[in-house]
Amino acid sequence: MKKLFILFILFGGINGFSQDPAQVAEQKSRLDSRIGLQSPAGPDESVIDVLHYALSLNFPYTSSAYTGQSAMQIRMLRSGLESIELHMEDLIATQVRVNGQPASSSMSQDRISIHLPEIPDAFDILNVSITFSGSPDEHGFYFYDQCAYTMSEPEDARAWFPCHDVPWDKATAEITVTVPQGVEVASNGLLQDRVIDPIKQTETFYWKTDLPMATYLFCVTMSDEYAVWSDWTVNAAGDSIEMPYYILREDSSKAVIDVTAMPDAIQIFSDLYGAYPFEKYGTAEVTPYRSGGMEHQTMTTVNKSWIQGNRSVESGFVHELAHMWWGDAVTLEDWPDIWLNEGFATYSEALFSEQYYGSNTFRYKVLSLRERYLARSVSKDFPIYDPPDGELFNSGIVYNKAAFVLHMLRAWIGDAVFFNILRTYYQTYLYQNASTTQFQQVCEQVSGEDLDVFFDQWIYSRGYPQLEYAWYSESAGSEGSDVFLRIEQVQTGQDVPVFTFPLDLRLHTGQNATDTTVWVDSVLNNFLFRLPARPDSIDLDPEVQLIYSGSFVETGALRSSAIPDRIDLLPNFPNPFNPTTTIYYNVPESADGQRVRLELYNTLGQRVRVLINKPKASGEYWTLWNGTDEHGVPAASGVYILNLKVRNVSISRKVTLTK
Repeated sequence: MKKLFILFILFGGINGFSQDPAQVAEQKSRLDSRIGLQSPAGPDESVIDVLHYALSLNFPYTSSAYTGQSAMQIRMLRSGLESIELHMEDLIATQVRVNGQPASSSMSQDRISIHLPEIPDAFDILNVSITFSGSPDEHGFYFYDQCAYTMSEPEDARAWFPCHDVPWDKATAEITVTVPQGVEVASNGLLQDRVIDPIKQTETFYWKTDLPMATYLFCVTMSDEYAVWSDWTVNAAGDSIEMPYYILREDSSKAVIDVTAMPDAIQIFSDLYGAYPFEKYGTAEVTPYRSGGMEHQTMTTVNKSWIQGNRSVESGFVHELAHMWWGDAVTLEDWPDIWLNEGFATYSEALFSEQYYGSNTFRYKVLSLRERYLARSVSKDFPIYDPPDGELFNSGIVYNKAAFVLHMLRAWIGDAVFFNILRTYYQTYLYQNASTTQFQQVCEQVSGEDLDVFFDQWIYSRGYPQLEYAWYSESAGSEGSDVFLRIEQVQTGQDVPVFTFPLDLRLHTGQNATDTTVWVDSVLNNFLFRLPARPDSIDLDPEVQLIYSGSFVETGALRSSAIPDRIDLLPNFPNPFNPTTTIYYNVPESADGQRVRLELYNTLGQRVRVLINKPKASGEYWTLWNGTDEHGVPAASGVYILNLKVRNVSISRKVTLTK
């Protein structure tokens, strides 16, 4: 973010922001190093870079109508341009100036095109101001009985002020708001001044931030019913951070209870990720509100419904605070990367619980993440990266699944490496933008591992492992018991992968339990364990570290894109076998829905066991024989005859059981 360095020159330091001088110098050095020909332009290859916004807004506070001026310092990224485009929607431009000179403009949908009086060179800085009026109809700016506020995510900032409304163009800001006397105003950054005009009976609030901000994080919130107070916390450098609250008076006593843990939450996240990145952390209540909360930079907006007086929505307050690190300080490059905001903030809820309430609450939190995703995936599923239209804020996938994927990454590479990754990612992209690719690069650099498989299947693909598993055990004499475990991935869909993942197992024997990990990397996976005694049960993923569904079966269908063209009994494997063999058979389309009988006989023609006796759809199947008869008694070693019957067709094969 090279823009901040230039603003230090123009405006002279970080006014009112108490921060460690060494940290400021380090941040400035990082930003200095990015000055040059590298463009901050995002995926649309923008030709402009907004360095600073100076907004002056006048709200009569009698309706949604208001007037304003958006003055921008814009660095040109290309020479020879005769005009530039900014975003502006449903607002009326009454005057446009470029470097103090009047400029002509035209509107097209949500863009204003400004003709430049002089053709600039690359890296020239233009001062562009647009005086405008507006009366948004619940779009960008919302006016109600008890309060008025802005809400911009993802692309509604353009509906309440002219701007370059893309997430990758972050800029510093001054926001001046004039309202009738008695109305309190909350906004981004630090309050520099408030001036009363006794003649007009208005009050003007002047807010300022010298730290770059994406347009969707700009906010103005106002009410004549606010109670205003502050809490404080201290950062790692020993500096105080103000935590102002703008809460409707009728809810103020309840809100004090609901935000009890917020100073501790700032300390927890500062320890986990790095120092709190901004001048303050404020909270403003609004009603009605279509969202639960919104992480406007330094000034979160929350729904009145969150104020309960019993901390029942504490996770929501924690979620929005976590966005100060993930979304505000480190901002997604573009909207396909939304999981870098929402998945990180959602997992932060669980991490807060782990630190504040303990491991049992943490386990419950991560389990609920998985269950919420699995429940919603039944009706709708898609990759975490680049959600389809209308699904940018899908709670099942963008929030819950993405959060659980971070939990899986933590389990995959270990706690020490995982939190080192988060701290490195935060420091590397502090006050900048980052993409999913860049996050993966940090993960690989810190861990030293190739994580293509992990990201390909969990971030860029949809779905999850749907497992069918079966197990049997046989005595190994004085050495204990052999356990055969078979796991099959049965998920379907052209774009659903066969997953590769470590799977933790817990094998229970009486009061004892044995933990082990297997590597699942194909459709069919067979494992053999030797234990001191026969297990009573086997738990998959006992510590809740994998997104999956699992069911115990004794038979299953093989995944195949082709329907068999004939009835067939295929060679079992292994053969000879001990203790268990897998038997494969086909049911063709012509026998779809017909009863299938698969039986075992000894060489005397006596039936030993019926393995299958039920109707089957066409497809390829497998089942297991663990060498016991239909009463569970171990069969003698020797040759047995497998017989498959479908309608009038009968096929037999020999299998050999050894002891």
